Amino acid sequence: MVMKLAIVTACPNGKVSSVLSARLLEAAALRQGWETSVEIIDPNKADQQLSAEDIQAADLVLVVNTGPVDLSRFVGKRLFQDSPAHALQDVDGFLQRVAKEAQVHVASQAAAPQATGTSVGNAG
Repeated sequence: MVMKLAIVTACPNGKVSSVLSARLLEAAALRQGWETSVEIIDPNKADQQLSAEDIQAADLVLVVNTGPVDLSRFVGKRLFQDSPAHALQDVDGFLQRVAKEAQVHVASQAAAPQATGTSVGNAG
């Protein structure tokens, strides 16, 4: 079965970081044979958000951010959240770590504002 990964990036002070993170993570996922859907949050223009179908189909949601992201859409999905700095050090290795460590997101964690550097399922 093919892994389906939903990628969300949000770096409000550095759109280049958001786009670069999304593209590098998407390329690494494709190299591993995964399917991807991508959302780049840009406060200066309308977002191309993940559709409800994208989220439903995703086996795993990866949020790479330095700014706030509404995680409530991902309740019940395996979720991992981290910063671009960690994600881009070794993109392929990072994705393997994400696949192993992501945990099911629960409603009490839905308001987590920023990257934690670990699986959101382990937070608070």
